[in-house]
Amino acid sequence: MKRPTAALWAVNQLADAQPELIHELLDIQRSLRQPLDPSQLQELSRRRRRVVATLTKSAAKLLEDAGQPASDQTLKRVSNTLLAANTEHEEELLEQGRLQEELAPSGFEEAFGGLGALESAGDDSPSPAEVRREEEADALATEAKAAKRDADALAAEAASLRRQLELVEEQGAAARKKADDLARKAKSAAARVRRR
Repeated sequence: MKRPTAALWAVNQLADAQPELIHELLDIQRSLRQPLDPSQLQELSRRRRRVVATLTKSAAKLLEDAGQPASDQTLKRVSNTLLAANTEHEEELLEQGRLQEELAPSGFEEAFGGLGALESAGDDSPSPAEVRREEEADALATEAKAAKRDADALAAEAASLRRQLELVEEQGAAARKKADDLARKAKSAAARVRRR
């Protein structure tokens, strides 16, 4: 067997390094082969760009960790191979990390993204600035969820304290009423003693 290219080696390593993302990519690819309305097509294409960008970034790290150069050309071949797995056999090999050769999109797929995706394989990856913006948006969303959880907890605590205060006030009112009743009885008893 001939030695795999750096791009092919990196793609096969992704099966172990990022199995969930490989599975997600293949699900998206299958969905893109179905009839879709424009909004579905746009959403799936956006998701595919994000997944391929993440996988390509992971492949670059795998190459660097192995002491291999992660050139733009190599990474383009990685993304092309990821996007070109369109038969059941190719998808199975990609998922198992057992591809024997790099895959390249056909002319039709390059032009039309395989029956649905609007962008070509190499240009699907968002720019570093776009990736950074998405990561920042995700971080802000996480912070917002945490802040909402904290606010909900504080609101629940405040409601509990209000209920406790209301209970104390009710008990105080009952105690005052009882004290007033006792005072009236004492006054009445004192008056009866004086009359004797």
